[in-house]
Amino acid sequence: MRTMRKFAFFALAAGLALGCSEDNGTQPTGVTIADLVGTWNVTKWEYQDAANTALKENIVVFGFGASVTIASDGTYQGTLSVPDPASGNIATVPFNGTVSITNDQLTLSFANLLDLGVLVLDPADPQNFTLTLDPSGSALTLFGTGYQWDFIADDPTGDVTANLTINFART
Repeated sequence: MRTMRKFAFFALAAGLALGCSEDNGTQPTGVTIADLVGTWNVTKWEYQDAANTALKENIVVFGFGASVTIASDGTYQGTLSVPDPASGNIATVPFNGTVSITNDQLTLSFANLLDLGVLVLDPADPQNFTLTLDPSGSALTLFGTGYQWDFIADDPTGDVTANLTINFART
């Protein structure tokens, strides 16, 4: 199974999505964490090769997933579903931290180091995403660049630089 060196962990913060998008695609200002409070579930977690944009993998189909609950004080708690390459079982791992929003950028910080081999969440390496929240407030998209991913379709190339898109639905 491929390795994720830098696992933009969702965007979990996802729930944080920052403001409704306008018709011109720009983000309005003034969105607060309070606008993002609630529970969000991953519906898509897709890596796209930065050099060959036709090469994509949505890892939700392999068993990856997440659910995150954002609190009004900017903290979050969630669970990450990660397939175990050795056994094929799905491990459910709790995680938590804080989220902040500046303009259309969401920063997700992790409370503790979590190293699952295929996934590493590091408190010393906060993740930054560009956020989009749909006008109804029920769908969030996080987008990040500069991740390393090993695409199944291009083996044995190994890790390549990839973009990451994570979609969430509010529950």
